[in-house]
Amino acid sequence: MTRTKVVAEGTWGSFAHLSAWAEATGPCGGDQGHGGEASLELTDEGGMVWTLTFTDEDGREHHIKQPRSVRIEVGGDDEQHNMNEAMHLFISVLDRASLPSRPDYATLRSLASDPE
Repeated sequence: MTRTKVVAEGTWGSFAHLSAWAEATGPCGGDQGHGGEASLELTDEGGMVWTLTFTDEDGREHHIKQPRSVRIEVGGDDEQHNMNEAMHLFISVLDRASLPSRPDYATLRSLASDPE
């Protein structure tokens, strides 16, 4: 099966700046090394407040505050499919939890200076 690699990147921010780089081959008919591969890298470009939490193979939980970047790599067709489903779930939750509009700096300054 021929591998076709798709790559995309973007940067977003107002208060916090985040860039993302993603690539995927799509299904290739197998497990890691023979199947599809996908990567997602998130990079703090300034002002991000975040913590990376993971559990190692011994069951110990680790927390890394303010990582500069985080990269997730999956290998294999099924793993790529599962990651796709998990990302759709995450996007769905973020969309439902989002405010209708995002205030800009001017709005926040005026809210902070308005007497009650």
